[in-house]
Parts: sequence; C-alpha cells; structure tokens
Amino acid sequence: MASPLELISVTLDEVDQCARFVGVAALLRPRVGKIIDWSKSGDQAELLDLARSFMDIKGLRHEIMYGALLVRVLAAFERFIRQLVEGALHVQVYGKRFDDLPEALVTQHLQLTGRVLASKSEPRDYHTFDYATLVANLATCKGGSAAVSLNADVFSSVVTGCSPAIIERALGHISVDEWWDDLAKDPPLRKYLGNKKTRETAKLARDRLAALTRTRNIVAHAGDEQIEVSELQLKDHLTFVRLFSAALSAVVMSQAAN
Repeated sequence: MASPLELISVTLDEVDQCARFVGVAALLRPRVGKIIDWSKSGDQAELLDLARSFMDIKGLRHEIMYGALLVRVLAAFERFIRQLVEGALHVQVYGKRFDDLPEALVTQHLQLTGRVLASKSEPRDYHTFDYATLVANLATCKGGSAAVSLNADVFSSVVTGCSPAIIERALGHISVDEWWDDLAKDPPLRKYLGNKKTRETAKLARDRLAALTRTRNIVAHAGDEQIEVSELQLKDHLTFVRLFSAALSAVVMSQAAN
C-alpha cells in the first residue's frame, strides 16, 4: 500500500502537469493561426474547426484555473494529514496490549469516538464512518485485552482543514508534540526557506502554511475577485507543500516509532 507521502506526491505531480498545460495553452492560443495551413480541407476539416474553436477562446483569466488547482492542492494536503495521523497511530499501537497503551491515548480514543458517535445524525459530507465497527473496536479497549483495535479514523476526523493550529491539535491527540523545530531541521525545507536558524525556520514554515491556508480559504469561499493566483505562485506553493509534507512525514513517523 502506498504511503501518505507517496499518495500526495502523485496528486501534486498531476496538479503540476495541469498548471503546465494551462500555461502552454495560454501561449499557444494566439499563435495557432500562424502555424496551421488553412487552405487544407477534407480530412483536415475537423481539425481546422477545432483550431478555430481554440482560437475563439478569448478573455480567459488563467488565474481562475490556477486558483482552482490551488484548492485541489490544499485538499490533497488535508487528506495527507489525515492519512499521516492514522499511519502514525498504527505504528504507535501495533503489537501492544491495551494495558501498555499510554493513558492519554486511551482517553483521546474514548472522547473522539464518543464525539463521532454523537454526531451520527449530522455526518460530514467528506468523512464517512462505519458506526458498528466504531462500537466493536471500542469494546476491545479494556483492561487485559490483548487484541486492541483503536478507531484510527476518529483521530483523523479532527483534521477539518490544514492550518497550523488544526495540524497541531490532530498530532497532539496522538502525543506528537513539539515538532516544529524538528521539521525545521529538514535540509531541503530549510534551504527553501533561506537556510535560517532552526527556530526562525520553524516560524517561517508555520507562517507560510498559515498564509497558504488563508489564500485557499479566500479563493474557495470568496471567489478570486479578492485574490488571484498566478502560475508562478502556484508552482511555488506546490514546492512548499512537497517539502513540508516530506519533512512532516519524517518527523511524525519518527516520533510515533519512539
């Protein structure tokens, strides 16, 4: 099974290809007429009609498509965080008896499962649960139990966005804390952010993620009239999300294994 990092990398590659296509199409459209022999007909008629349709698309604001792609990038990043939380939790509890689990983790599991069960009448559109399984797994969490099944999806359910505060809260539920400085020590991310000192790099990373989340929210909820995303900005956002995701994955899984 592909890891969360591998899955988001695939999506980011797809978005990058889409952005490249939009950029190339924008440059090609006004030049198509110069490279096509319009005197040809017959078998070429359909192709010529297609070229005319392409050339007739005028006044297109490419920022609209770049903004939509940015929303997709952040949706993939949010999904990555949920998958990372579940993967780290699996590492933490694998092969352990219930009595060996940290009390804080057991308490969070009980509270989060209860919260999800209580919201059954108003489920989320993008996060579904098997409520019978939630209850069955909860029954395994008792003293002396050797076969423990935690509800990993209730831990990931707290990821309702990708702001720094939401990520901190989600990771805190599985006792992954104080990770910003470790993240800032990642060489590629540190280089991208200017090779600053660790604490400064951590602040830059946190501020950049917060700003990116705000941009996404404005585009998604207020339209692109208030803010536009250019091709260069989208490419830069893609680079940051790639590097941040790789660094975060390494830090989280390392803490989960210790």
